[in-house]
Amino acid sequence: MITFAKEDRRSQTGMERAFSNYAKQVQKETDDNFNRMLDARFVECDFENRTVTLAVEIKPWMANPDGMTHGGVIASMLDLVMGLASCYFSGRMTPTINLNVTYLHPVPLGARVLMRSQVTMPGFHLCSVTAGAWIDGAPDRLVATASGTYYESRANA
Repeated sequence: MITFAKEDRRSQTGMERAFSNYAKQVQKETDDNFNRMLDARFVECDFENRTVTLAVEIKPWMANPDGMTHGGVIASMLDLVMGLASCYFSGRMTPTINLNVTYLHPVPLGARVLMRSQVTMPGFHLCSVTAGAWIDGAPDRLVATASGTYYESRANA
């Protein structure tokens, strides 16, 4: 389960520490769960603007029949970066209740894809997040965009 220490949820330094620790934790897992297989790496975050950026190296197992990245993998990558941002700002697990992805360009195998999410509305029960993905070196050419809504259950706090 994803948890972020309360003291890490108050500043830029704490946010950086929280996401660095999360990335290390995922790398140490022994089970081949989906997030471990994606092998997303923490790149940067911005506490004030409520953004998180991750990177994923596109591997052969992520291919669709045309030899490009499968749309479901792209959706999962975007859901991961948005879900992590939602969890961080709410302080607890926030399951996805709505996910909308727009595919703009194909993503070739071997590419390094960066994804940035931004929490647009942290709420009492719902958290709205947006994200964009691009191939490393081409930040002005989005390959996909997404928006998601995540459920924040305060009853379990």
